[in-house]
Amino acid sequence: MLRGIDVSHHNNLNKILSIIDKPDFCIIKATEGKTYKDPMLEQNIKTCLKKRIELGFYHYARPENNTPIQECKNFLDSVQFYAGNAIFALDWEGEALNHPIKWAREFMQYFYYATGVRPLIYTSAAYTNRLKPLLDDNYGLWVAHYTKKPKPEIGPYPFWAFWQYASPDHNYTGKPCVCDYDYFNGDFSRLKAYMQKL
Repeated sequence: MLRGIDVSHHNNLNKILSIIDKPDFCIIKATEGKTYKDPMLEQNIKTCLKKRIELGFYHYARPENNTPIQECKNFLDSVQFYAGNAIFALDWEGEALNHPIKWAREFMQYFYYATGVRPLIYTSAAYTNRLKPLLDDNYGLWVAHYTKKPKPEIGPYPFWAFWQYASPDHNYTGKPCVCDYDYFNGDFSRLKAYMQKL
């Protein structure tokens, strides 16, 4: 099992890396909606490349405002260059949870057709029972579940790919938590498999 973090402009990645042990991977916020690009995206990429930390990127969905294709194009414009060498995920939380999962499926299909890489869905454990359409299309799960239990709830999925197990607001680790902490369910070779173009 690998250990990693996820960050956005709300975090100072260089400061985080001066406090914690070097993570195996870092999933970076890239975009949101149809036009927003995280202002720290390029700097966070440079930091990860310099530190030899495996890269990942996520897009925060705003289905209340836009179509899945509009938003996916924004994501692609910012991170498509890394296809084959990074993890990609759709962040499905907040207002998005009130919208049909069909929207997420269309976003993920468009990304897959454009890059050859299957993105993952990031969502809360409580929502995973609605993800059967994404499981049927072989999209992996990144689940947020802050618990002392040995494993998260994952709905119909047979296993989780990533598990966000702690954050500054939800910390059961017994240690200081300076950002979101994640596990990957495998070793580096399996992580690379999630990055590959199919």
